Amino acid sequence: MKTVAILIFPDFLMLDMSGPAETFTVANRFLPADAGYRLVLISATQTDIRASNGIRVLADTTIAEPAESYDLLLVVGGPGAYSGRPP
Repeated sequence: MKTVAILIFPDFLMLDMSGPAETFTVANRFLPADAGYRLVLISATQTDIRASNGIRVLADTTIAEPAESYDLLLVVGGPGAYSGRPP
């Protein structure tokens, strides 16, 4: 099982999170359970993050919490990426 971490931040683009997440979810349907993917949502400073479309998403953990080992880290895009403030 591989762990895929997706880093979200305030004002992120929902499609940049949900598209890759669905790709790994569909892949899991065709892979043996021990060869699949486990998804983890990470936020920078809080666990409740609002996307650019206004939908709130609850992250599993923050980057400040003790890290587990991730096989892949995806960083989403969106208007919040260009705000000039830390994520």
